[in-house]
Amino acid sequence: MNTEVALDQDGLMAWLRDCISTTCQMPIETIGLDEDFEQFGVDSVSAVSIVMELEEALGLDADLPPELLFECRTIRNIACHVHGLWTRAKEVA
Repeated sequence: MNTEVALDQDGLMAWLRDCISTTCQMPIETIGLDEDFEQFGVDSVSAVSIVMELEEALGLDADLPPELLFECRTIRNIACHVHGLWTRAKEVA
């Protein structure tokens, strides 16, 4: 799996699809950007793992809540949320 993430929304979505494909052992082409994570079989353990991998890939230090996948529900929503957080953090810095 690619460990680097492009910080635009498309890059985040591509990385998340790849991560979910690997974590859930599903072909990447079966993972839609607007499908609920429950359809992929994401449970609380795999959700925490995916969020931790995303934090590591982004170089964040525990800034994302472990329940992120259950609050945002889709790859597109997470990418939008994370991109917004990253953009605001850059503006403040």
